[in-house]
Amino acid sequence: MSEIKQIRDIINDVGFVKGITPPSKNKIKKSRTKRKDFKFPIDLIEFPLSKKDKNPIETPYRNKIYIVKDLKSIYGGYGIRTVREHKPMDTKVLLATLYFTHYFDKKNQFENKTFENKFTDWLELLKIPSKSTGYYRKAIIEGLDYFVNTTIYSYHAWNYSTREREAFKKGDDLPAFSVFHIINEFHHLKNKGKRKSKLRVEIGETFYSKIQERYTYLELDKVLPLSDIALNLYMFIKKQYEPTTFVKVPYPFELFIEDMGITDKHTTNARRTFDNAFKELKDRGLVNEYDYDIKEFDGTDSISFTFVKGLTP
Repeated sequence: MSEIKQIRDIINDVGFVKGITPPSKNKIKKSRTKRKDFKFPIDLIEFPLSKKDKNPIETPYRNKIYIVKDLKSIYGGYGIRTVREHKPMDTKVLLATLYFTHYFDKKNQFENKTFENKFTDWLELLKIPSKSTGYYRKAIIEGLDYFVNTTIYSYHAWNYSTREREAFKKGDDLPAFSVFHIINEFHHLKNKGKRKSKLRVEIGETFYSKIQERYTYLELDKVLPLSDIALNLYMFIKKQYEPTTFVKVPYPFELFIEDMGITDKHTTNARRTFDNAFKELKDRGLVNEYDYDIKEFDGTDSISFTFVKGLTP
């Protein structure tokens, strides 16, 4: 059995999903609203959108030219079909979309996949300077369009019905839970004869179910300023190493940094980028209870995370 397969088996057998399943709605404190907590689906932690591919394929589809990427994660391969490369602003639009989706579903019943609000609500949530609203209004629209026209194919997806990870090959007929796009459609609306001042967003049905089935909580104000690599790293640590599920698993460092979106093949530069991302999280107080160690394991440089002594739950 290969080392990577052993690691994947450990990840799946430990039962991380059980550990990060949020408490029932009766146990969720009212203070969450003030802290701007919202649900972030685990699928986007396991298969990040922001990762780059040095050899993407361009292909026509429905009168558009799409970029098709074959990407890797610790969990296995996945694919993305998109209209353009991911931008940092797209991440902010995603976070805002998930935040609004969470709070427009006030009864936690997941019955309303559509929300509608003022453009100024987006600008305020994303802390956009008043002098730059024109530029960012356009960027928000472009971000929403990006998510409408981006599809994820997760070949090693979590099956919510069986609560097991299933593996598929490229070219297989993938089940619905393995293929999804984030936004079904959006509209830029006029408000009582004025300029277009509202947005109506409808979340993709499959993706909407993922927010319900398998997610973790993020605090918007803490994650909004993060770079894409730091955000990927934070969500990975948060998902894998909740105090109730912590297991010291070594990951091949080369595979791990690729999973975080670090594409530099020079080991020293890649390590520096990783260190900077971890420091970014430390400086914001997001990973104070964690530390990491990179050393040889079975002949391969591997990384493992530990709880800092004195802060162990």
